[in-house]
Amino acid sequence: MPRIMYSPPKSSPNAQALQETQSEPDISKAGTTSMPLYDTGDKSNITMRPGKRFRGDDAYSEDDKFEELKNMLACWKTEQDKLLNKLVSEVAELKQQNIAIQKTNLEIEKSITFLNNNYDDIKARLEIVEKNQHGYESCIRDITASSGSETVAKLEAKIESMEQQARQCNIEICNLPEKRNENLLNIFESIGKAVNYPVLQNDIVSIHRVPHAQQRDGKPKNIVVKLRSKIIKDNLMSAYRKVKSIKTDQVGISGAAVPLYLNEHLTLRNKTLFRKTREAARKTGFKYVWIKNATILVRERDGSSAFSVRCEDDICKFINNKSNNIVSPK
Repeated sequence: MPRIMYSPPKSSPNAQALQETQSEPDISKAGTTSMPLYDTGDKSNITMRPGKRFRGDDAYSEDDKFEELKNMLACWKTEQDKLLNKLVSEVAELKQQNIAIQKTNLEIEKSITFLNNNYDDIKARLEIVEKNQHGYESCIRDITASSGSETVAKLEAKIESMEQQARQCNIEICNLPEKRNENLLNIFESIGKAVNYPVLQNDIVSIHRVPHAQQRDGKPKNIVVKLRSKIIKDNLMSAYRKVKSIKTDQVGISGAAVPLYLNEHLTLRNKTLFRKTREAARKTGFKYVWIKNATILVRERDGSSAFSVRCEDDICKFINNKSNNIVSPK
């Protein structure tokens, strides 16, 4: 809307005289158009400033007002739509998170229910096991009280018999010097030839050296040979007993000739029993001590009956039969 500028009104003679005494600039010389103080309807003295309209101006029509309001509303609506879309997106994301949380909670509830059920089941089973354990303990106490060491001794003897039976196809070779990169298969074949009972490699199931029972033992490690059948083992041992002894030079071992010994593969308990039997037999004058089918046998002299030794009590028996003055071995 054009800006209206007013010129001061014409002054009276008295006022003009007063103005002449004041040092005011001559407004008429400034190039501006004067206009009366009040609007007289003459627009010739109005100074216009183009380029800006005011709301009170007649040129700012209703359409312009409506268009400006419309633009303002459109801008506001765009901002609100952005906020609304962001809010909808966040609400949707929260909804998905809520669904996931509900699903997780449901799984947790199922797991807790499952654990509770299992706990009850385990608790019931544990009570049954504890009850049975008390019953078993009572039975064991009764058995121990009734039979005691006798039952334990029978069980130990049964286990010993089973272990010895598992070695019924084995032969133990003692005092064979150890050589680096030695071929035990070839050595055992040479032993078979030396006792006049050749053994094929197919008859050998396994062959290896075994550690000493005592680590400080300086003797060569014994060799355990597992044969294909007990018959082959018995025949080989019979052939060895016929030749009575063989030496290392007969089986191709270089160096000083030393005797080799072939024995049935005994358990540690039977080996200890065999050693004690030989010591007792030497002290009491028994001439023969040998092993057959994993059983220790003693004979006082040629033509006398053999006596089997299966435990240390049997050693005391044949010692007492020989002489009551011989002390049993420790």
